[in-house]
Amino acid sequence: MFAHYRGNVTALHRARQAVIEGTGHTAGAPVPTFLSHGWAAADPVGMRTLQRAFARELTPAEQAAWRTGEPGRRTAGVHLARPPTGRNQIWELDHKQIPMLVLPPRGTALGPWMTTVIDDATRALVGWAITATPHAGTVLTAIRMGLVHDPDRGLFDAIPATGRLDRGPEFAAASVRKALACLGVDVHRRPAYTRQSQDVCSAGGTTTAPVVV
Repeated sequence: MFAHYRGNVTALHRARQAVIEGTGHTAGAPVPTFLSHGWAAADPVGMRTLQRAFARELTPAEQAAWRTGEPGRRTAGVHLARPPTGRNQIWELDHKQIPMLVLPPRGTALGPWMTTVIDDATRALVGWAITATPHAGTVLTAIRMGLVHDPDRGLFDAIPATGRLDRGPEFAAASVRKALACLGVDVHRRPAYTRQSQDVCSAGGTTTAPVVV
């Protein structure tokens, strides 16, 4: 029934009510027999109840698929979702240009860059560094913040088991590799970007996703 009405719960509810009330028609067209037989002896259900039921039973990707087809499913779906992990098992390291302009002491206005270190399990922002242009030094600064205990930031200081790094050259710098190797951190570099390779766990979109600061 959800598929027949292309994910339109309002139209589905209207057709269901028409069958229960005995009219059997909506918008001048009869309700399909395969639906009317099942609804004929059913109890009335409010539209909000139906909406909550479909929202509970179907994922956003499944709902989008019935509304707009495969493109909708791809847009609303999660590609390569990762299994849950424990705190400090995986740290995500990434750069993100902040959507604002600042005027430095010298030169023209620019959009600063933020290097982030995010704990994969808790979504806590354990380390960061802001600069005009990202480089290996900002990566090391953000990592150090995550390693050093600071009571004002909470109990997030630790050495991670794995560091998942962006493809940027700053993360491949010898100084960054050496520092992580000395800490015994297993380093994974994320694959090159493709339109379908993004997922909710990557740190690339974390400044627009919920994080704990």
